Amino acid sequence: MKKLLFLLLTGALFFTTSCNNDDDEPAFTFDCTYMKVKEGSKLTSKIESFDIFGGSTESTTTSEVVDQSEIDNTLVAVFENEMGLQSFVTCEGEKFIVTAQGQTMVDGAVTMTEDILLTLDLGRTVGEDYEVATIVSNTTFYGETFQTINKYIGRVVEKDMTMVVEGTTYTDVVKFEMESYTTSSLVPDLELFTSTTTYYMAPEVATILTEIYDESQGFLTLKSSLTSYEY
Repeated sequence: MKKLLFLLLTGALFFTTSCNNDDDEPAFTFDCTYMKVKEGSKLTSKIESFDIFGGSTESTTTSEVVDQSEIDNTLVAVFENEMGLQSFVTCEGEKFIVTAQGQTMVDGAVTMTEDILLTLDLGRTVGEDYEVATIVSNTTFYGETFQTINKYIGRVVEKDMTMVVEGTTYTDVVKFEMESYTTSSLVPDLELFTSTTTYYMAPEVATILTEIYDESQGFLTLKSSLTSYEY
C-alpha cells in the first residue's frame, strides 16, 4: 500500500509556476499559495530508490498538466507522465490537496476503489497533529475477506525555511510530515507505525523535495527532487 500511495502521490506532488500570455490564454489555471499551474505546465523530477542493503537506483520522470476533472465534487488538475500514469491535485488557500486510492484484492486480482482526497494543510500551527485521511483496502482469499486500514496523521514541522534543491534556491519553504499507521481486521488491537513521508513545500511550485522513511525496517526508501519546470 505504501508503494501504491507513493506512485499516486509522486506525480501529484511536484508542480510548476505558470504565467499567462495575453495572446494565448490557457484553458484553465489553478492558483493558490502553494500551487500555481495551468494547462500545459510541465515538470521534471528525480526519483531515488533505496533498499535495506544500501543499494540505490535513480530515474527521472516528466509530467504535464493535460486536463482538469472533478473528484468528490472538487475540481482537480490532471497530470500525466510519459508512461500515461495520471495524478490529480488541487488547492484551496494554503491547503495542497492530492488524491490516493484504496484497493480491493480478490484472490490476487486488484481493483482500485474511489479516489480519496488528502489535504496537506500548510497553514496550520507548527506541531499541531491532525488526521489527513483513512484509506481502507479489502482482501479476499477463498471467500474470506479482511480489511487493512491505513491512517495518515499530518503536521507542519517548520516554516520560513530556505533550501537549495538541485541547484535552485527556494525561500519560505514549509516542512510537512505525514505518518502512516496500519491496522488489520485479522489483528485489530495491533497498530503498526509503518512510514513517515516528509514534504518540503515552496510557494507556487509546491513540493520541491519528498523523502519516505520506512519506520518498520528503519531506512530511507525513496527521495524525490524537483529538477526543472517549464510553463
